[in-house]
Amino acid sequence: MASLSTLGLMQKTKKKWNRYRGELLFLLSLLTFILVLGWVNLNFNPDTIKIAIAVPQSNTEKAFLSLGQEMIDGTQFYIDKVNKEGGIKGKKLELLVYDDQFKPNIAGKVAQDICASSALGILGHYTGAMSLKAGEVYQKCEIPAITGSGTVDSVTDNNPWYFRTIFTNSDQARFIAHYVQSVFKSKNVYLVTGDDPYSKSLGEDLETYFIAFGEKLNFIGVQELNDDLNRTVDSIMFNLLKLKKAGQEPDLVVIAMESLEAAKLVRKMRRNGLNSSIVGGDAIGDVSFIQNFADATEEQSTPGFFTDDIHAVVPAILDISGERGEEFKNEFELRYGYTPGWLSVFYHDSAHVLVEAIKNAIIANENSSQKTFNLKDIATMRRQVRDALTKINSPEKAVEGITRTFYFNDQRNTQPLVLMGVFNQDKFISALTQLTFIKDDTIIDNLEEELEQGDLIQIGSDSYLEKTHIVYTGIDINEVTHIDEKTSSFLLDFYLWFRYKGDIEPDDIEFTNYSVERLDSGEKLTLDEPIKRDRHDGVNHVVYRVKADFYEKFDFHHYPFDDQILSIRFRHQTLGQEKLIYVVDFVGMRDINTEEVIKNFKNNNVFDKVTDWHITNALFFQDTHINQSTLGDRRLIKAKSQFQYSRFNVEIEIERDIFRFGLKNLLPLWFFVVIAYGLLFLPFENISVEAISGLLLAVVFYHLSLLDSLPEGIGYVVALDYAFYLIYILLVIELILVILGSSTWLKANTNITNKQLLQFGRVTLPILWIVGSYSLFFIYR
Repeated sequence: MASLSTLGLMQKTKKKWNRYRGELLFLLSLLTFILVLGWVNLNFNPDTIKIAIAVPQSNTEKAFLSLGQEMIDGTQFYIDKVNKEGGIKGKKLELLVYDDQFKPNIAGKVAQDICASSALGILGHYTGAMSLKAGEVYQKCEIPAITGSGTVDSVTDNNPWYFRTIFTNSDQARFIAHYVQSVFKSKNVYLVTGDDPYSKSLGEDLETYFIAFGEKLNFIGVQELNDDLNRTVDSIMFNLLKLKKAGQEPDLVVIAMESLEAAKLVRKMRRNGLNSSIVGGDAIGDVSFIQNFADATEEQSTPGFFTDDIHAVVPAILDISGERGEEFKNEFELRYGYTPGWLSVFYHDSAHVLVEAIKNAIIANENSSQKTFNLKDIATMRRQVRDALTKINSPEKAVEGITRTFYFNDQRNTQPLVLMGVFNQDKFISALTQLTFIKDDTIIDNLEEELEQGDLIQIGSDSYLEKTHIVYTGIDINEVTHIDEKTSSFLLDFYLWFRYKGDIEPDDIEFTNYSVERLDSGEKLTLDEPIKRDRHDGVNHVVYRVKADFYEKFDFHHYPFDDQILSIRFRHQTLGQEKLIYVVDFVGMRDINTEEVIKNFKNNNVFDKVTDWHITNALFFQDTHINQSTLGDRRLIKAKSQFQYSRFNVEIEIERDIFRFGLKNLLPLWFFVVIAYGLLFLPFENISVEAISGLLLAVVFYHLSLLDSLPEGIGYVVALDYAFYLIYILLVIELILVILGSSTWLKANTNITNKQLLQFGRVTLPILWIVGSYSLFFIYR
């Protein structure tokens, strides 16, 4: 029986299928057509502006894959931001990702694919070797390319279609050589290079500088890797151990090679007990370099075993990048789950430069009668974008990046910014001494004296490098005990510490936002005796405890839906930014991520005494504080410059607890509103003009009493005012209804009854109240 039933069911199903087969096939075909049409529209939509990026994504080492992902994430981060803001003239941006596998021959093939695409420009490649190979193709097919990482000088030489946002190998070689000679002051320096274009050009430039230093630097040898990597590394180790046995172990090994080769050498050196200091180029100056040692037992038991104290040159370090860099770091970490390195920063900024050129090209054509910028004419568009890039050629036309501004010279390179970083506990942070490039010697005080003391290094006929002290600075907030809205001041209790080298006095500081009452009186906050002072491995460490009132001008436009900033800001009293820079102590503070800071504040009850506020964000960053006065210094007048100081900032964003505020301050207001509405349910003859007028006056006085907690003389309307204005309108409407109901003229000339007036008020007033309240909440929240 069961089988017969099943058979019958199958026959019925077959009949239904035969009956509706045509309709189902039609629907399936229609659905397929819609999907295909959507895919075509997504990939060939002429209103989508496409940008290509070439990165290593497969068939290479894990560390290189991480570098490729950093490049993609930094670029996509910027593109998404532009798209969120409406794109370019309403046209969305799309990133096309190409895998060059970290191989020059593959890069050349990928370049041909990019040329055949509808991309207007290309970002990449990671290294000079791949950029050189691909650059030949880009020049032939005429597509503009920007590298944010390829430092080989020849990448942009004789190629009018390739641009560069990072420094060149000659720039970083000059910097490393002078840093080694003037900061490390090593007795024995050994140079190791590779055989790829990046390593060769960097190594040759370094060797030239080291030889030129003569007696100022004891350059004891150079050795080059070849294709047989393991054998060559063993050979280098043999020579280094031989030198050690002879009592000539190098104080410093300078590595000019790609990160993978450098990692193999570092692993051998540390395991063989060679503790020479190590300095390298930008190829090893990224946190991803640490991944080369993740599988080593030494690294797992002692993080930083291989990399601690390795120095490397980079174009950007986030601890020295200011508020914009700190905000980028926090947003990037929240989105991607890891801390961005300089690659993410520079490909974000390279994308910014390329997008700005595309935007400028579109605007130029909109202002032109020819209207030649046509999204279907890829070749013409690429030429116009390339021309727009060449016009970003001066400080006035520069593109503002996260850490610096970008504009191109005649060789399509940007002005070099070179920084020295160091690995410390699996973090890459600013080295304690930087060399700042100074071209205008008119702003240098006591030129001859600074040259003699070694604080200033001459690198050309009129160019100098000045030693800049980096001071690792940290703040731990213990308690926020009082927030005075009337004076925009707040009482903070916190620990403050400095870690630094040399005989400078980083604690000779001026708090630029010490409480307003003290600012008006001219009184300054001075630090008491330190609660701790020590010195370890040449690094000074001093700790203070501070408890004082601080000031930050509060903005009450959205009161009581407002957010405010509590801040601590200070700078050195006498030393300018060229001498001293305060940077966030990423290692010492531990909790720099916004989420961790907020969690730490809650665990330590930092805001327990300030119950009306919630903390929503926290930033620690350094920026530049400018003294607008020249103070009569003729050097600054002549150079049209200003005194610039490094300023350390802590900004804690707090949000008012609107529920608690309403419960504490607005209950009488709700009481007045309920009474006013309740009057509409009384017999009309029991409602008097005097009663409503009395309520209106009560609301006015209560309004004024609430505003009394705000600073005197604020010249703008706050959100709370609009809430009261809404209540005034409602009460006035009710008052008008009562007056109309008492009017003999209304009764004599219309058919409107008092009952109808009351009914109108009972319906209209709640509707106005709900709509008005929702509008206020939507606008200000």
